[in-house]
Amino acid sequence: MISAAILSNDVNQLLNIRDMVLEYASLRKINADAEAYTVCQALLDEAELHPFDIYIIDQATDGISCIEIARVLRDMNDKGLVIFTADSADYAPASYEVDALYYMVKPLDKNLMFSVLDRAVRRLSPKAASFKVRTAYGCALVRVGNLLYAEAVERKPVYHLTKGRTVIGLVLRGSFNSATVGLFCSGYFAYLGPSKIVNLKFVEEVNRENVRLADGTVLQASKAACSSFRRAWEAYYQG
Repeated sequence: MISAAILSNDVNQLLNIRDMVLEYASLRKINADAEAYTVCQALLDEAELHPFDIYIIDQATDGISCIEIARVLRDMNDKGLVIFTADSADYAPASYEVDALYYMVKPLDKNLMFSVLDRAVRRLSPKAASFKVRTAYGCALVRVGNLLYAEAVERKPVYHLTKGRTVIGLVLRGSFNSATVGLFCSGYFAYLGPSKIVNLKFVEEVNRENVRLADGTVLQASKAACSSFRRAWEAYYQG
């Protein structure tokens, strides 16, 4: 599922963009959700807990420029794709400072919006992929792009996500490798020994007997496992 957040003080603009996003998702047969916000802080509070894949931010909301809102997101280490909509091109040069995907000048053109969303979807894949995990409390949705690593603990799969979140699945019927083979085949993950699989984009350092992730987590492993993992990590960045 792809998640989008739309922010604007102009309710008509807000609903218009939301309709465009949902129409786009329907035409492209993409599972997507679009949340509309008129208050900047409400969006930021939600993004801090559950980052969105795409942010469509209007020129000014609550007296804060779209660039400043995007800066706050980047300061939160939010990697979501940012699309700006504005009355003029005044803020366009500054949009590069926050790694914006696109800067759109109103009135908005639906065909252009669809083209920009196409670009966003291509950039997100397979980040936007998600899967359901059966837990003792029901089902939880795990977004691949937010998954730091997974491990088997007492035959239960444990998914460690960004923002310190953890999802614990039910006891595995088969092997841990069988349960995570889809992640491995994506090319974005590599096994660290027999009971851990790690998202390569979050790896900052591979040592002889441990791997350090971007959030400071240190995963211990044997020398042989770290050596094999290092090769996968290097291939990931060379490819």
